[in-house]
Amino acid sequence: MAENPISGAASAAANVATSLTPGQILGALLLAGLLGAVGQGARAIVGLKKMNDEALTKPAGRAELFVASRINVSLVVGFIAGVIAGISIGISRLLAIKPDDVQLLLGIAASGYAGVDFLEAFTRNFGGSPAPGGAGGGPVSPPKLPSGGGKPSGRLSPLRQNQIEAYGAARQLGLGDLAARALVANMTGESLANPRDEHWDVHHSSQGIVQWDPSRAEAIRKQFGRYPKDMSVAEQTAAAIWEIRSVPRFARSCSALDHGASAGEIMDALVRNYEVPAKPDLEIRKRLAFFDDLPPMSGSAVA
Repeated sequence: MAENPISGAASAAANVATSLTPGQILGALLLAGLLGAVGQGARAIVGLKKMNDEALTKPAGRAELFVASRINVSLVVGFIAGVIAGISIGISRLLAIKPDDVQLLLGIAASGYAGVDFLEAFTRNFGGSPAPGGAGGGPVSPPKLPSGGGKPSGRLSPLRQNQIEAYGAARQLGLGDLAARALVANMTGESLANPRDEHWDVHHSSQGIVQWDPSRAEAIRKQFGRYPKDMSVAEQTAAAIWEIRSVPRFARSCSALDHGASAGEIMDALVRNYEVPAKPDLEIRKRLAFFDDLPPMSGSAVA
């Protein structure tokens, strides 16, 4: 009687898992931890550079500029985040990493870059621990838009109102003006004109302002308590930023939002790494055109 191919594959996978030696497991976790520490180290270097730049214009003592213990703690946090990311990927997958698996390596490093944010997201999604900010451990609500500054005028078109609301939310969550505008332009190329849109997209349903697929929409529901299509524009923007910062495979997009020097650099990362359309070059051109069409919106941000 022929062997069931599904049960045969499962048996093979089990054999691989049980054949791993403690040394192999330790080596794989050490690699993941070091990658996480590298990611957190990159974040620390960026922070030190900013502090040094500020010190050139505002006198500051050496203790204010460099505290070794903080960097040590940061590296430990990055190492732990990397180890957890490695465990979530799978020891066998780590052992099979090749030098050209750049996306996977960057993804693990990004978990270290995100640090505490990654650890909190992991424990909320998989450990069942209470979400911070709620005494009962309920879903985390995105910050509300500022009164008198983030709400657009009713005289604007619906799309323009949504752009201003998304920009205000992005700025409130720490994005700079350039990054916030690029994110809004990218969302305009998706479904910012119709935030509650839900339709079948070739292989799966898609919903919300960045057209989340079912698995990503479910992750957002677990984090925020609702599916994207049922959230406001500001809440969906917060969900998108949370996803970019907490999911390892979006490391390039996270880095671009934090450090991108131009709209083109940020848009290239968002389209190729976060959206991944069939024709990325065409979409990048379209979304940069949306970027150029955006009005000045600095007044919509939180002071």
